[in-house]
Amino acid sequence: MKVNNFFKKTGLFLVVLVLFTLLFAGKKQHSNSESVYGTEEKINFKKDTNVLVTVNTDSIDRYNIEEMVTLSDDRGENFGKPKDFVSVVEKNQKIYWRGIAKNADSRDVVEIIKIFRKTDGGSQILDKTFKDPNKKGVVVGKIKNKKIQGLEYYNIRIMINQDTTRIYDIDPKLKMLAID
Repeated sequence: MKVNNFFKKTGLFLVVLVLFTLLFAGKKQHSNSESVYGTEEKINFKKDTNVLVTVNTDSIDRYNIEEMVTLSDDRGENFGKPKDFVSVVEKNQKIYWRGIAKNADSRDVVEIIKIFRKTDGGSQILDKTFKDPNKKGVVVGKIKNKKIQGLEYYNIRIMINQDTTRIYDIDPKLKMLAID
């Protein structure tokens, strides 16, 4: 009787162990885009885009904006001068713009006060923009919920130290990522 119980318990343990091993090994053989059953499933890695407007507040004036402003975002190695800068966004996501002074020791505050579409704005990727109610100086853009090809031309209006004589328009572009 003790021997029979031992085989029952050991056999059950072995069956569970084998099933677990087969299940685990089966999942390891498939890629992230494939389910255990062999049909493709989409994995959603969509994300918002965060744009940082870095301004040399010590030297900027109306004639040197292009040289005194650098744009960057969190979508990879994307940084550069405003006229060449293109932020990549995804449909039905958001884009956030915020500004900082280039000199880390500076007490200057760079506030994004407005995002607006240019008259010759190209594709319409942005659905709407609004000031972030929780973060002063940050503007949020809602991206349309459909695939749009081409570039959208827009301006970022900044103000330094809440001084209305220090308002500048920055001239970048938006492009929608080509995946669903």
